[in-house]
Amino acid sequence: MSSESQILKRVPGRKRDEDTRHGILRAAYDLIVEKGFRALTMEDVSDRSRASRSTIYRWWPNKGALATEAYLRELAEETAPDSYGTASEELKANMRTLTHALAGTSGQVLASLLGGARDDPHVLAMCRGMAQGSRRERGRECIRRGIANGEFRPDLDLDAALDALFLPIFVRVLLNLGRCDDEWVDTHASTVMRGMIPNAERAAAEAPR
Repeated sequence: MSSESQILKRVPGRKRDEDTRHGILRAAYDLIVEKGFRALTMEDVSDRSRASRSTIYRWWPNKGALATEAYLRELAEETAPDSYGTASEELKANMRTLTHALAGTSGQVLASLLGGARDDPHVLAMCRGMAQGSRRERGRECIRRGIANGEFRPDLDLDAALDALFLPIFVRVLLNLGRCDDEWVDTHASTVMRGMIPNAERAAAEAPR
């Protein structure tokens, strides 16, 4: 099981427990939006969710564990992957979806988590899960499909390609380096993918007209 899946896994139990759990995660996420991760306390989450502190601590040992699960749950809902069209179309669609999420509240919460908990093991595990988890494997499968149908070069390094496509989105949004809209995503994706296509097609695309 990937680290991302371990963070996001749900504790089995009655529906009432799941409703309580969801309410706690929602409260934690909303409080991070309002106050930031540094100011978040388990007492505040208890008051907002109306769940006892003993219930909260039964599921999460500290606020870092709670905050990261709350964030990953929200991000997963906002960035459910699309699967359609060519491999390049699918990658671009998922890049746009991620950009839209990070440009809004999800980006604000992620910046708060990273800024307030650089040494928190749960935040570090969350980052590793985002970089290595099931979402990453879906990206690899998409590129493999592109290689199989001749869309991408057969010698392409899957992880290097994914890093080149997706990591600049995080950097651009979190460091506020400029606009990060659909037009920028398409330009960035096309620039990176120019190095992913077979050499003959790249030569034809770059030939003077």
